[in-house]
Amino acid sequence: PLCRDSSSSYALLVNPRGLKCDTFVTHAWRERFLEFVDSLMEHYSDFETRVFWICFLANPQTWSPDELSNLLGPSALQSPFVIAIQQCETFVVVRNGIMNMYSRLWCVAELVLVM
Repeated sequence: PLCRDSSSSYALLVNPRGLKCDTFVTHAWRERFLEFVDSLMEHYSDFETRVFWICFLANPQTWSPDELSNLLGPSALQSPFVIAIQQCETFVVVRNGIMNMYSRLWCVAELVLVM
């Protein structure tokens, strides 16, 4: 409700001026939230100070399809995902036992872009 009311992403709701991210996180969207967070916490001893770029927090989840289309731009190479990948120092893959993330084209594209 807070994001919908502010027409913002959660990340910009809590950090209106934005933050420079250092770790891009790719995932398959089918994982349980706590499992997702636990995976990151187990991997990073500096979890609490690290700035992660996570699509479901960085992109507005309550926007209409037209608004999201405008955000993503005319080319995938101009999308917030690609900009974040280019700016982050670290790229991490969070896998889960529910879905093979390599069956999602966008996850594969992110992996290709980071290479």
